[in-house]
Amino acid sequence: MYSSVYFHKTCRIAQKMLGIAYELYNGKDKNDLRMNDYEFIYALENDKKSSEIIKKIKSRNLYKIIYRSSYSEDALNNIREKNVRV
Repeated sequence: MYSSVYFHKTCRIAQKMLGIAYELYNGKDKNDLRMNDYEFIYALENDKKSSEIIKKIKSRNLYKIIYRSSYSEDALNNIREKNVRV
């Protein structure tokens, strides 16, 4: 079930879009990791550069897949191991 939920294409696209929004965010500082989900989304949503991406995520207007590739079983296991470690 883990791979069907966390590796689902829609989940991966939304995660990538959130990462891009954070990269564009102007207010980065060391306290970002102390924010809860609501504070984090609110900060990104009120930032000039990242707000458009956050609006797209919230309205489910996600990016589309333009290229898909297959991973070997070893590569998939490596990715799963990295994602399980927190």
